[in-house]
Amino acid sequence: RIKLENVSDYIYIFSKYAEVAEMEAIRPLGLKQGLDYILSKPEYANAVDQDKIVGFGASLGGMAMMLVQGAKITASWGGAERVTIEGMPHGFRLQDAPEVFGWTFMFLNAQLSRDQADRVAFNSVINVPGGADDRVVIRKTLGWGSRDELEVVEFYTASAKKYFMTGRPDEVALLDSYPAIWARTGLRMATFRLDAPLGDPMCRFWANDGASINTHFYSTIPSDCALVKAQPWAMDEGIAMRAQSLIQIYTLLPPTPPPYCPDDTFKVIRLFNKATINHRYLTETQLAKIKLSPEWAVDGAVYCAAKYED
Repeated sequence: RIKLENVSDYIYIFSKYAEVAEMEAIRPLGLKQGLDYILSKPEYANAVDQDKIVGFGASLGGMAMMLVQGAKITASWGGAERVTIEGMPHGFRLQDAPEVFGWTFMFLNAQLSRDQADRVAFNSVINVPGGADDRVVIRKTLGWGSRDELEVVEFYTASAKKYFMTGRPDEVALLDSYPAIWARTGLRMATFRLDAPLGDPMCRFWANDGASINTHFYSTIPSDCALVKAQPWAMDEGIAMRAQSLIQIYTLLPPTPPPYCPDDTFKVIRLFNKATINHRYLTETQLAKIKLSPEWAVDGAVYCAAKYED
């Protein structure tokens, strides 16, 4: 019903745009609901590698794929919704197959790979042999996806007045099973899984002397990890996750600019409470929203992460 071929078609789409926006919203919800239903069935779930589920879409299907990934919905007339190959009409022609499926399968292969070299190689592709003009105008590769992303959760125990951050699913499940002792603060951030081909390894130490010291220390900075490891009260708990390290800027003349994080990520600041002997990790925007009591000291930025909330 939605073919823009004459004035009456444009009048129709303009008058019914609320329904079009509603249709846009229903598609990604339906895709998720359908996939969740299939994976709830043992006969399917036991045969599916849930770490290798991908999606492909063209036209409205392409729109649905972008919305599933978090794109902003086009809810007003004149909004931009463009993913194109120059000169290719809407629809599918046999002669378009090399470009359509060439780009699709190369992209999916690169994103499913656990080897970062495959993603780098894909990013160097400019066009696919065929009859269409498929020049790359804007290149946007997701920094991570569900296969690489690790959800890091913060907990707080009121009895000891201590915070604890972890991305290990078994620890999260364990602490969630004791809500009267450990409660989620609502703070979450996204780093990388241990098997992700992204980021740098993050050390984790349990600082515990059996008396007053009882806290966890995280860092992607090798010198930080080495310094803590040398302490008699530091228990090395291995590599906890992977994360984007701060990017240093080197200049010939001072002053040296502060390190920064890539787009779509935020600096994570390490705090230390001198009274409770406890570390806490907040994004810089989260830190700006709270007022620290005198016992909290700011150690500075230690790595980069993505936020789940403002």
